[in-house]
Amino acid sequence: MTFVRRSMDTPRRGRGRVSSVLLGGLVALWASACAPDTGGRMIGLQIAVRAEADEAQPLGRFTTATGWDVTLDEALAAVGPVFIYENAPVYARRDERFAPLRWLVPLAHAHPGDSHYDGGVAKGEWLGQTMLDLLDPSSYPTVDAPGIAGEARSITVHLDPPRSSLAGRERLRGHQFYVSGVAEREGQRVPFAGGLDLPAEGDQRRVQGIPLSGVLDDGSRLVVAVHPSSWLREARFEELLGEEPGEDGRYPIPKGSQIERAWYIGARSLAPAGVPGSAFTAWLAEHGEEDRR
Repeated sequence: MTFVRRSMDTPRRGRGRVSSVLLGGLVALWASACAPDTGGRMIGLQIAVRAEADEAQPLGRFTTATGWDVTLDEALAAVGPVFIYENAPVYARRDERFAPLRWLVPLAHAHPGDSHYDGGVAKGEWLGQTMLDLLDPSSYPTVDAPGIAGEARSITVHLDPPRSSLAGRERLRGHQFYVSGVAEREGQRVPFAGGLDLPAEGDQRRVQGIPLSGVLDDGSRLVVAVHPSSWLREARFEELLGEEPGEDGRYPIPKGSQIERAWYIGARSLAPAGVPGSAFTAWLAEHGEEDRR
């Protein structure tokens, strides 16, 4: 009997604690279910893929880090799918105590095949692919895509080989990228042309952790911009002068050459905001706002 009396006396205070805990847990569960970033409602959004020129430069013209003035005649790429994620890129979450190391480790770099980027929850996706003519604004596609309402902090762009169903794929000459143009410096003129293929190992066909800042809602418009000036930013065109030009008078970009390696890095590079060198940038356009920044 003593045991029974004690078991009935003590729960009065215990029941209050248990009730408070349960109530607190239910409130937290309700709040997380209603938060826009966790289990938000399904929405429809648009993804616009386009090209962006360097500041104060026409599209397809830029000056490389090696001092060459480049004018592109063709700049083509197979782009897509595109995924939107809740997490910011790793370098955007870096500890400011390590800021001095940035002088030693540049942030504009291609993602390695063993990238540790963690995008977290997927907030939207477009599973298609487009053959993007970067020099022809009339060809820039806008597609509908499903998404989840809430904050979005980064995107990933896939750069896969052109699908057999891809319209215009023949213009890529069997590559994932194709470019032609003229590079000029100090009286030297180097017409060039060539294609680039990304290997399938690891994540080398993905550009991960492209920064994004905004909140997805029904009717949101995500703009994904490709920067052709990043492709050949570190190319040393003088090395082509030791090769034989093709029948069209252009110097082909040899496989394994410095220019191809620079292109491989440049086509997948990312740099901090305001620093040139990113192959891709992304932003959410306001309703009625133009896609161009």
